[in-house]
Amino acid sequence: MTSAALSAEPNTGIFKNFHAAIVGVPDVDKAREWYEDVLELKPAKIIPGQDGSGFMAIYRLDTTTHLCLFLSPEAKQGFTADGLINFRTDDIEGVRSKLIDRGTDCSDTSDMGAVSYFTAHDPFGNRIDVCQFTKDWLPYL
Repeated sequence: MTSAALSAEPNTGIFKNFHAAIVGVPDVDKAREWYEDVLELKPAKIIPGQDGSGFMAIYRLDTTTHLCLFLSPEAKQGFTADGLINFRTDDIEGVRSKLIDRGTDCSDTSDMGAVSYFTAHDPFGNRIDVCQFTKDWLPYL
């Protein structure tokens, strides 16, 4: 394998694009309330379950990327879950303050040089990181 310099060009390898982050939650309606009220996401599609309660909520984040909340009573929750959601912002302290004002516990902001980030959790304990990159890293993201 040869070493390659970082590239500012998008590269999804053998794939067309990154499509979705999928998060299993035990109560889609409760999760929707938090993701929509606290994170200000707007659903693109809601799929009801057989009993009329939420089965899946799909949020279109940009032209090709989605966040899907789906009913999964058995899903691992909290810090030990298999993945996490990572949102990017250009105003990390403003977003952190807004989340705290809306009752969400957030970690302190950590500065790692190229990126600053903090961690929050949805009502089911699923980890959400919010990051802000320095200007010299933006061409690569």
